[in-house]
Amino acid sequence: MAFQPPLREQEAGIGPSPGHPDMDRHQGQVNTVKGSQLLQPLFEFSGACAGCGETPYLKLLTQLFGDRLLIGNATGCSSIYGGNLPTTPYAVNADGRGPAWNNSLFEDNAEFSFGFRLTIDKQLEFACDLLAKLAEKVGPGLVKELIEADQSSEAGIAAQRQRVATLKAKLAGLAEPEAKWLAGVADMLVRKSVWAIGRRRLGVRHRLRRAGPRAGQRPQPQRAGAGHAGVLQHGRPVLQGHAAGGGGQVRGRRQARPQEGPGHDRHELRHDLCRPGGPGVQRRPVRQGPHRGRELPPAPAW
Repeated sequence: MAFQPPLREQEAGIGPSPGHPDMDRHQGQVNTVKGSQLLQPLFEFSGACAGCGETPYLKLLTQLFGDRLLIGNATGCSSIYGGNLPTTPYAVNADGRGPAWNNSLFEDNAEFSFGFRLTIDKQLEFACDLLAKLAEKVGPGLVKELIEADQSSEAGIAAQRQRVATLKAKLAGLAEPEAKWLAGVADMLVRKSVWAIGRRRLGVRHRLRRAGPRAGQRPQPQRAGAGHAGVLQHGRPVLQGHAAGGGGQVRGRRQARPQEGPGHDRHELRHDLCRPGGPGVQRRPVRQGPHRGRELPPAPAW
């Protein structure tokens, strides 16, 4: 242990150099390995163990999505070094914006983060409805650009931020209550990315997209993933299989592999085993001799 001020003076030079500013993320190629590593990370100086394999993934998330990242963190290692308050490894950019982080309890982080996604979608819908009502006040052209903006690239997201700033400036001069409501949800017009971070092999579990099917997307059949055996542990009557040994395949209740012969429904099998006189049924032995205390009830008829 030592006094803190002298140590802090020695480390005053740690940080970005003024002569070497960070790369403008609106001009680089974010979707490449080299391009992503040139972007400013918003996850720095974590308290994780030396050589931790999770922190590079979190650092990469902040580089890919920047300040638009919303994280629902399950309780575990990633929540301990991610929220060791009053300090935090999540940083802010030059505009003072950074990732939004919150902690959930153990294994409910997927549902916890899905609430983020539903809330953002609902606020976006509310913002679009208010824009339609105030179109004459703020300008029909601006309203159309805000609603139909292409935010598939960092350049498009930067342009949308400029439109939102213009919208807020116009809303400040309006007295309608809808203008105040719209000012509170205007930031939802900028595309957000929600991630659920849990205690899995690589730390990152789910990216939570917009709820419901997207345009041009075919409905996918339900199947058991190799890493999600929990789907098969609840005894759903429609699905049958094992995620680890079945190669990720799910069979119907009355279907079977050809080499196994005809399938047998597990509920019917259990009924046959438990019915009176069924195979494998053994009667409990009747205890002989005097009983201590109150008399035991007679043995049930199996």
